[in-house]
Amino acid sequence: ATVAACSTLTVPSDARRVTDTVFATLRRLDRDEVLPKPFTEALLADVRSHLTLPMQLGLPVFGGLVDARPFARGPGDAKRTFDVELGFVLHGDGRLTGIVMYATSMSAPIDDSVIEALRAADSAQSMPPIVGLKSGGDSAVFAMRVGIGRDTQVVNVAMATLSVPVEGPFEPVQPEDGVAAPLYPDGLRRLGVSGSVYMSFVVDEGGRVMLDTRSVRSASAGQFRDAVLSATPRMQFKPARLRGCPVKQLVGQVYNFKMRH
Repeated sequence: ATVAACSTLTVPSDARRVTDTVFATLRRLDRDEVLPKPFTEALLADVRSHLTLPMQLGLPVFGGLVDARPFARGPGDAKRTFDVELGFVLHGDGRLTGIVMYATSMSAPIDDSVIEALRAADSAQSMPPIVGLKSGGDSAVFAMRVGIGRDTQVVNVAMATLSVPVEGPFEPVQPEDGVAAPLYPDGLRRLGVSGSVYMSFVVDEGGRVMLDTRSVRSASAGQFRDAVLSATPRMQFKPARLRGCPVKQLVGQVYNFKMRH
């Protein structure tokens, strides 16, 4: 495809559309524990009651949520998708503070709508009590992810349904030969500790990781997480292509740290 054609790449008017579900998940960051399902469902349902996604999504990212298989083989069809992650502090008295963007969806209207829903839930003072925290006392740090597709490792709450286009031919992201691998943390290596990290991120049209889209879904140790985050700026991929044009794709990958005997 020519540069001119790729610069005006749009959704064909006759593109097939499918209905996808937007899910939300919740993780506690300051303590390694599984959140009670009733608490997770109550908090996310509260946010859902204030969430209004924009009519014109303008999704610039393809691929949807990728499971533990990091790179599917193509070509084929692809759906546009989004994934946004916010961090916030929830206090024992129900107050919510410190909203930060951990991973952008690459769509400002979507990012803004999720932030506003979280702020509206706080203003309504309807957040559920946190199990184990005293009112007016301690606080807890959470990460809330909202995006198309389920996260199989945690509780999912359906937030909305969307009609998204299916387009092709689509060639998914592929790793470059000699792609930078995370370094094994020396301290954990000496102790003989193995582990893994599951992270999602967007690969841009140049094959680079967009650092403000990184979302660590799970990590067996903080040092493994930090090792993966440190390696991503050096990673290079073959970008996804739609109708011959390079496009952004959301991918997910498991990084395993195993001792060799």
